Amino acid sequence: MRAVEILAANLSRLMQEAGNPSSSPAVDRVAKALGLSLGRTTVARCAHGDGNPSLEHVETLAKVFGVQAWQLLHPTMGEGEKSGAERAR
Repeated sequence: MRAVEILAANLSRLMQEAGNPSSSPAVDRVAKALGLSLGRTTVARCAHGDGNPSLEHVETLAKVFGVQAWQLLHPTMGEGEKSGAERAR
């Protein structure tokens, strides 16, 4: 699976969990409220696996959903993964 497809699947999941299964405008509003720049078109393209999102877009989406950027690109969003601190124990 390509990274853009993983990103799309994870965004869809997060949007559903937030009660907005396909609401790019809602994500855009949250981004603006956080003082971040992320257009509706960009959100929609990322959620549909289209285009080539920049790392800045991935980082902004992560902030909107309260996750780490790497989690958006991980097939399981890092569930069950131990953090670096936990692995060191």
